[in-house]
Amino acid sequence: MNQSLTRREMLRGSVAFAALAFAQRPLSVFGFDKVGADETVVPFLDAQPKGKMLYWQDLTSWITPNDQLYSVSHYGTPEVDPGKWQLEISGLVKKPKTLSLVQIKARKRKTVTAPLECSGNSANPGFMGAIGNIEWTGTPLAALLKECHPLDRAIEAVFFGADEKVEKIRDKDYLQTFARTSISNSSVAW
Repeated sequence: MNQSLTRREMLRGSVAFAALAFAQRPLSVFGFDKVGADETVVPFLDAQPKGKMLYWQDLTSWITPNDQLYSVSHYGTPEVDPGKWQLEISGLVKKPKTLSLVQIKARKRKTVTAPLECSGNSANPGFMGAIGNIEWTGTPLAALLKECHPLDRAIEAVFFGADEKVEKIRDKDYLQTFARTSISNSSVAW
C-alpha cells in the first residue's frame, strides 16, 4: 500500500515531534537550563576588563539586567526634568507634534525584547561588551510618526538627545546636541 504524506500532514507531524522533544528537555538544547552538578561551565577566553560594559562572564539570564547594561555618553549625562521634557516631531511632516512625557506614557504600550549594541562595540579590550538583550516598554514610534503624516520625500528620522557640548569646527565654537539618524526606505511604512 503506497501512502503519501501531504505537506500539511508533514508539518503537523513535525510540530508534534518538536513539542515532544521540548517536553523531554525544554529549551536545554538552546542553553537555557542552569548548569547541573555534573556539568562544567566553559569560561570565555576573550574576557574583557570590567568597567561600564556588559561583563558576559556574570550573565545569568537571557535578558541583561538594567544595572549590567553598558553606559556610553558622548557629551556627559544631562539632567532632565521629566515634568518639562518634551518630544518634538517636526521636519518633513504634515502635522508636527509636541508631546509631554505624561502624554507619551498615557498612550498604548508595547513590550519588545531586542538587542541593543553601541555602534562602537569592538574586540578592543578597552571597548567591548557594549551590547545587551533588553526589554523595551513604551509606545511604538511608528504610530507616532504615522500620526504626523511624513511627506513622501522623508527618508530618515533624526533623534536629538538632551546632551550637548561645544565643539570647535573650523576654529569657531558651536554648541552641538548629540544626535543619531535612522534611515528608512520606500519599503518601510511609517
